[in-house]
Amino acid sequence: MTINDFKKIIDTSGDITFDCLGVSYTILTWTDKGIVIGKQNDDDDCYYESSDDLIANYKINGKYISDVIDKINVTFYS
Repeated sequence: MTINDFKKIIDTSGDITFDCLGVSYTILTWTDKGIVIGKQNDDDDCYYESSDDLIANYKINGKYISDVIDKINVTFYS
């Protein structure tokens, strides 16, 4: 998976789930507040205006997505 692959999935999908470093995450692109990302079964969600904003600013275990992209496994998107 590359950053561009991940960005394309975000830009063309509505619901996305992925695993990274043993944790499952959900991205919803259709909310009124923007693109939401968060750990599954956790209420600590973050909102972003675009896929670029999400990729540039969201951290997984203190690391930016670009630093862990090789550990991201997209398990579902539609």
